[in-house]
Amino acid sequence: MSLVVQGANIAGAKECDLLLAEIASHKPDAVVLTEAYYWRQDVPGYTTVDWSRKRHGAEARDVVVLVRDGVRIKRKRLKKMVRGWWGPFTGRKREPRRYPVVVLVKDGVRWPLLAAHFPPGGASGGIKTRGRNKGAWHESARKAKRWLKRRVRALVLGDLNENAAGVKKHVAPKGAHVAMASNVDGAVAVGASITIRRLDAPPKMHGWFVATCRAN
Repeated sequence: MSLVVQGANIAGAKECDLLLAEIASHKPDAVVLTEAYYWRQDVPGYTTVDWSRKRHGAEARDVVVLVRDGVRIKRKRLKKMVRGWWGPFTGRKREPRRYPVVVLVKDGVRWPLLAAHFPPGGASGGIKTRGRNKGAWHESARKAKRWLKRRVRALVLGDLNENAAGVKKHVAPKGAHVAMASNVDGAVAVGASITIRRLDAPPKMHGWFVATCRAN
């Protein structure tokens, strides 16, 4: 019993043919795109799960989930943070993060998935932001950890903006499995193990990987 999820930070791109080629090659059950604010490309064989900026705020389209035809979407919702965060390059304050939560069913097995892009800076709050993102990052970490603890089997995957040690300390419940594709991108699972395969990302993009999750 396994679920294959591909992750990719696409740096605000509207389309990316290389990503389509990778999806066609690996045929993941789901794809988590971060920094997908302007993504408009249809992916053959996949349903796009996203939310309206007008209704849910500017960060509603930061994270987009693609679900392969044949994998059932039993439930979907948007998990909303309340603390704003600061852009490390622009110096501007941004609206609170929004995280898609989808309950996928494959071969009769439920896989709750929280697709995440934690605020930049990690547990320390960030050097470029002078630590101002500490509260926002910890809010995301705390709520993701609580969400995982309440489930028998579940997966948090995406750009966590923290290294493996920080993710294990602040996001992973006791007994959870952490697997990282880079120093900020990866996944945390309860009730399952994770194997990560890193992929080459185009310039300005990062965190391209395929995670194979096997139920315990």
